[in-house]
Parts: sequence; C-alpha cells; structure tokens
Amino acid sequence: MKSMFPTSLKILWTLLTVMLINATGVTAAEIPNGSGAPIAGQVAGQVAWLEPRGLSIVELVGQVPETKLQGAILSYNGAFGILRYLSGSRQGDKVTVNVSIHPRWMSGGWTGTLFGCLGQPGRIDHWGVTVPQSTLRLFENGQEITDQLTYFEYFAAGQIQPIKSASDTSDSRYPEIVVSPPQRDSSGAVIVPANQGCQMTLTGIHDNLTATFVVDAPQAIDVTLLGEESFTFHSYIGGGYAGELESLRSQMERFGARHEKFTLSPPTGSEFIFVNYPPTPADAYTPAWFNVPANVAQPSSGTYRLATNVNTLSSDHTGAYAMPLQGQWRDADQAGGSVYLPYLRENPILAAPEYFLPAGVPYDPCMTGGGCSDGLLQQIYNTPMTMTVLYLSVRRTDPGLDRIPLKQVGPSWSPGAARMVGSAQEPRPEAGPRSPLQETIPPSLFLPLVMNGPGTPSTPPEDPTGCPCGWFDQAGQMLDFTPGP
Repeated sequence: MKSMFPTSLKILWTLLTVMLINATGVTAAEIPNGSGAPIAGQVAGQVAWLEPRGLSIVELVGQVPETKLQGAILSYNGAFGILRYLSGSRQGDKVTVNVSIHPRWMSGGWTGTLFGCLGQPGRIDHWGVTVPQSTLRLFENGQEITDQLTYFEYFAAGQIQPIKSASDTSDSRYPEIVVSPPQRDSSGAVIVPANQGCQMTLTGIHDNLTATFVVDAPQAIDVTLLGEESFTFHSYIGGGYAGELESLRSQMERFGARHEKFTLSPPTGSEFIFVNYPPTPADAYTPAWFNVPANVAQPSSGTYRLATNVNTLSSDHTGAYAMPLQGQWRDADQAGGSVYLPYLRENPILAAPEYFLPAGVPYDPCMTGGGCSDGLLQQIYNTPMTMTVLYLSVRRTDPGLDRIPLKQVGPSWSPGAARMVGSAQEPRPEAGPRSPLQETIPPSLFLPLVMNGPGTPSTPPEDPTGCPCGWFDQAGQMLDFTPGP
C-alpha cells in the first residue's frame, strides 16, 4: 500500500504563470531487434520507448454496453477526488462522456473545490491514462457553472517519456502545464487539452457536481466484449501506508491479515481487461493541510493489481481503464533499486482493491480518532463488495498508429538513463541561459519526432520482436498492445 497523495502540492491559488514545455532534446531511436532495420510498424525517428498507459473510457463508449461501464471510477487522486462514469455515447467521431464528480475541498487562506478530469495521472508506479482533447461543461445540482472555473492545470500527454522515477511521490511522472484562467471555446465550454490527468478549481465549497466532456475521437480500434466475471471481496487488512485511516487499520489487525486474490478465467481471445469496482466511502489520502475534515468522508479509490502468482504483484492501478492481460510490470516495492520495472507477461491473478473501509459502511470519526465499537469493526470485516472484470479483444483499424517498445520506469530511473538507451554518442542538449520562467519547469522534456511515411501497412503484423510494444496515436494514447516473445 503506497501513499496515494502528493507530498509537495503547490498552493494552487498562487500558480498564475503558464508553464511551457521546454523541448530541448530528442531521444535517439533504439533498434529493438538489433538488426539495423526497423521492426514492423515502427517509424524511423520516433521515441525509443514509452511507458504503458491504460485505454481510456473514450475508446470504450459506444463499443462496450453502457450497463457494464456505469459507476466505474475513471480517475482518482487524493488531492482532487474521483470521477465516476454516468453515461456516454459515440456519434461518428464525437464521443460524449457524462460523469459524477466527488471533489476535495480546501480551506484557509483560500477556500475552494478541487477536481480532476478523464485522464489519470501516472505517479509513483501507477499507470497513467491519456485522453484526447475535449471540451468541458460543469454543473452543480443540475445548473451549469462552467463560467465559475478559476484555475486549470494538466499533465502532458503526447508521445513523451517521463521526467520522474517511480520513487518520486509528487504529482505525476509527467510535466504539469498550467492554464489560468482556463481557455474556452466560442460557446463558453472549457478546452481541455490532451492530457494524463488534470486539476481544476472553483472558489468556494461546491458539491453535487457533474460534468459533460465532448471529445473529437475518430475510432482507431474495434473493441469487443468477450465475457465477464464477478468476484466478491472484502476490506484489506495488513501493512502499508493508511494515511488518515491509520487508526482503523490498526484496530482491524485483531482479525489477522487479509488481501484477497482471485484466479481469472478469460475467454479465448481476451487481450484486455476492464475492472469495474465500487468506491470506498472514505479517502485516507487527502492532505490534512487542506483543512476540511469532510474530505475524509468523500468517496475514494484504492490500489488493485494483476499478479503472476500470489507473491509477484503488478504495479498499482487506481482507476477503471482497459489494460493488457499480457502487459504488466512488477510493483516498484518488489523491484527496489531497478532502473526499469520487470515485465510480467502472464498475469492470471487479480488482487482485490486495498480498501480499509468497504463500500456499504459509512465513515465514522472513530476510524480516524480510535475507539470503534466491536460491532462496527465486525461489520467492516464481514461486509462484502463486488467487482466485475470485463474481458475485451481489441483490433486496430487506424493504419497510422506507431508501434513503440514499452518500458516502465523503476525507483532508480532518471532522465539520464533514458539517454543511455540510445547511442552512447548521443549529445546532451546545450545548456544556455535560462529565464526565470524556465526555473519553474523541468530543464528538459524529450519529445519524439514522429512521422508517418508512405507505404505504412494498413494493419502491421503482430511481430513480437523487440516487444512488449504499445500502439500509440499522436496524442499519446496507447490503443493496442503486442506482448513480448
């Protein structure tokens, strides 16, 4: 169980400077098969590798039955809460996604409401989820309040490598870009760039929030639901960081350790899974200095994982997105000191969400202050929850996707390690004078030079050479996966 909130959040209302991406270098392309020739589907000059990313709800709407997606936790962060799927539709290239928002609140020098968007920040060893550019309309109790949004920042998408390792506990492994005030289109809707998560604010305390995202998303893949499987699970009892619920974690130790795991039975042809599970009624990880006690009683998410066996766990997943069954990387806590996390090809086990408080049991102050009754603790121990696994196949229909080798950075990774993947003679960027603005942003961000030449095959073959590989669009969405040999 890892800490789920950033330890170095900025005071949001003081961030009024737009942060720019400082593109000072391009990584040398690695030739994965060692032959000097590009592998099938690879484009000369593209980035050497990218991290795996989840397949977002945008690609599933209109292809997976609505009833299977409803209620899914689409994004989570301890600093800005969760978004849950309400409904959606696809009409040609236009995808509409309606969500409920369970925000977090801050009080003190500034009092306000914070929430996220459809993308998921990739932090520590958690996966990120990239979504294309969209527009947003925000509602409170059914009344539109889009014009009241005061601040917007997002985590960069695109075919870019991270700038932080799995040992960094700050906001995301990817750069933040601040847009304040938010940009709007001619109708007044907020423009949300392609992102791996974002953060928006409203002045004052707001609740009962919903939002509508409209995405221009030409269909690049066909997704087919092959089957589903449901599992009953219970609360997590064990070690790890419990944040505001440390008292509850300690009180539950009387029952002995518990972390349930289930063997998956995917139908033939299953390539991806989507795990739909309920929120827990308490958030252990909203920073206490937000100074709003009600945050701990807000719906939240927690870590679930795939596993090779009961002891070899994948990295953490904290939201509902489609991910490859044969494309997981080992948990950073089990791969201490590694530059890149070990690749896990076979993952027949699902480890239940690590919830200290089960869905169906309301938060009680004794869970943070101590002294819960024996009856309440027994209720927490006995209360069941249900999660449903959807088994999916994915077929690429867009011939322009780029096949790029996958690596997931470990605790000892640094941007310098990325340079070492390519030629030893690769020059470092020139170190010129830096402006005061540049002092607030990462010194370098490696952007790929991506080009699609003539003769790109319509559906490149599933050649495993140099893989595991992801199939990426220009926005940085990983839309398909080829496992390693």
